Amino acid sequence: MTESTLWRHRDRRARRMWSTRAAAKTGTDLEEERRATERERRLARRRRYVAQLQGEGLIGVLAVVVVIMWLSSPYFLTSANLLTAASVVSVLG
Repeated sequence: MTESTLWRHRDRRARRMWSTRAAAKTGTDLEEERRATERERRLARRRRYVAQLQGEGLIGVLAVVVVIMWLSSPYFLTSANLLTAASVVSVLG
């Protein structure tokens, strides 16, 4: 056999091995890839939800402070007291 014939033979064998590996990937590997993609999509959705919740958390804290102080004193709803409550919440956030 000549050297070029040997290289052609090796190329054919390599192509066959590659195509066999690609065909083997169609079964379980594709199912695992699908599951991984689905898992990443769910995690991304949770991350967005947590980020949104953290952003809106300060509004919730302010509402809780206002309600607690309003229930504890009938004179709470003055502008000076509301500004004080807002400054307390801004320091916490």
